Amino acid sequence: MTFLLSLLFWASALALFHIYVGYPLLIRWLSRAFCQPVHKAPFEGRCSLIIAAYNEAETLPKKTESVLQSSNNALIGEIIIGSDGSTDGTETALEHLQDPRIQVRHVAMRRGKPSVLNELIPLAKHEVVVLTDARQPFADGTLEALLSNFADPQVGVVSGE
Repeated sequence: MTFLLSLLFWASALALFHIYVGYPLLIRWLSRAFCQPVHKAPFEGRCSLIIAAYNEAETLPKKTESVLQSSNNALIGEIIIGSDGSTDGTETALEHLQDPRIQVRHVAMRRGKPSVLNELIPLAKHEVVVLTDARQPFADGTLEALLSNFADPQVGVVSGE
């Protein structure tokens, strides 16, 4: 019995080691061993920006303004904002922004971010969809940096981190 418990302990310890140390090291090694340079070029086209928000009346206007005031806001064809059952006036917080690209959709009952995104993404009119949160404002050049990766036909998704 002690042998089985000892075996179970060491198997669990090895699994934890793999999750926190082994797997990240393996991914790092694979990314360096099979690294393929990404061809970047200025993005030719427009993108759809999608934000799923819950009670973001305070932060959402700042976020939207930072996007609209960035030097590359011409890359944005539309901004689709989904309010996930917000109770703080998230939908009305953007009324002062008179930009025809902004669409606000209100979901009456809170269902969670994945459900809202699943509803909003099919509404996007552009081939490239940028998902972002309401909390972080865009630094100038953020969209250009993200979208320039799509000049490479091997790239299908880009992360900001």
